[in-house]
Amino acid sequence: MNEDFIAWMPGNNKVNPTDLLELIKDPENLQENQLVKAKRSQRPFIDSFKTFVFSIFFSIWFQKLMFDNGGTPNIISKNMLYNISNSPNNFLFDIFIYYYSIVIGYKTKRPKVAYKKRLHGKSHWQKGLKSEFKLLYDVFSSKNTWKNIAQNDIKKKKL
Repeated sequence: MNEDFIAWMPGNNKVNPTDLLELIKDPENLQENQLVKAKRSQRPFIDSFKTFVFSIFFSIWFQKLMFDNGGTPNIISKNMLYNISNSPNNFLFDIFIYYYSIVIGYKTKRPKVAYKKRLHGKSHWQKGLKSEFKLLYDVFSSKNTWKNIAQNDIKKKKL
């Protein structure tokens, strides 16, 4: 049932909120041991290229295939969320959930969602190359913490 799942999307005004509602309506997206992490489509080349490069870095660093890591609509079971012993409470949450779900053995489903040009507002964190490197640093420095959280939760048989 829908009330057994949590869904969220980035607040960057590039995704139509009705796209997330359509994802929720599909029963294939509401599976207990699955993360739905939408794949961004219809993006400018430079954004897609940057995502590709980040995906390579993250996949090598975490030794897990992690493509199109951040800022996408997501759906997970409440059970998974409630059983995480600790998680970031900032932008890293999205990437953490992706990594965590892979470590605990969840299947990842990647339906496409169109990313449009932001018509209103601006990013509160993405202010050029410096902010991109800060994000990389924050993710890279979180590896051991995230790995320990996932392994401890598995040992506790919480999942």
